[in-house]
Amino acid sequence: MSTNQPAGLEEARAQHEADVATYSEVLDDVKAMIRTGLTGIEDIARKLADVIPQVEEGQRNLRVNADTISTYAKHHGEAGVSAPDQLGELLASLTDRERRVFDEARLGPVQAARALARHAQP
Repeated sequence: MSTNQPAGLEEARAQHEADVATYSEVLDDVKAMIRTGLTGIEDIARKLADVIPQVEEGQRNLRVNADTISTYAKHHGEAGVSAPDQLGELLASLTDRERRVFDEARLGPVQAARALARHAQP
């Protein structure tokens, strides 16, 4: 917005209209940023809430498969296989706030969104 002193009434009106238009654009930008931010958090929250049970189930499946293969291998005099705890390694590598988001996201997308918003740092 302009801080210049207009020379006359017509110039003042024109400057005011330009200021109003500029201010309107700024407000539109603010609205877009809020919508984009909310949409981003909501999308991430849904994805986290969906994927966390899948990765937990994946780790369980790896253990079961390793146990099954090892049992079969032992019956045939061969070495078994192991299932590394990759999920445990991931969890151990997370910061405290990342771990809190992970844990809360287990409860669903609403809790994941709240956790993301609460633990995010600008």
